[in-house]
Amino acid sequence: MDELMQYFHFTFNVYLVLPLVVLLNCIKVTNHYFYNKKNEHKKTGSYGVDIVISLILGFGIFNLLMFQGVLADITTNYSEEWFGKVMTLCAITVISLIVQFIFCYKISRDDNQGSE
Repeated sequence: MDELMQYFHFTFNVYLVLPLVVLLNCIKVTNHYFYNKKNEHKKTGSYGVDIVISLILGFGIFNLLMFQGVLADITTNYSEEWFGKVMTLCAITVISLIVQFIFCYKISRDDNQGSE
């Protein structure tokens, strides 16, 4: 187990990218919303694909959390070492997803009000 966990950081580096992509999708939607609020000429766009991508990546982070549970069953030493890092990634992902959903909803609501 010690030898295997010695190389876990290589796999963990992949999981660092997942919340980053979700965060970038969140920033993209948020910037779109504030651009539309500030400017009279509104940008249009569909963010359904971004939400689907963010949900798939969120599922990947969820799998990392499940692996953390398996790791806790096997050994406490490595579980304690990686738990904080995993929870930080989970928190970033969940917060970014929530913000992204809120601003996608606001954009779609504003688009629907403008078309009436």
